[in-house]
Amino acid sequence: MAQRRIKKLDNRVNKLFKQLNLPLKNKIQMDHYGRMYLFGVAVNKESTNDDIIQIIQSTSENSWYGRTGFFGEWIVD
Repeated sequence: MAQRRIKKLDNRVNKLFKQLNLPLKNKIQMDHYGRMYLFGVAVNKESTNDDIIQIIQSTSENSWYGRTGFFGEWIVD
């Protein structure tokens, strides 16, 4: 069930990345409790495209390739 939720939201975000000509894919991550994050910012199926675009624009390009830690914090390697 959780995998289906994350895949559905991830596909929607991937389409936005493509429309914005961003070289990103599969950036929705899930923490230990089943909450989903984009660049460490909580998102869910109610998040609008505008919400997602705002998250992308507010995240510096240098930190696009990090990962979500155990408690949802965004970690840049």
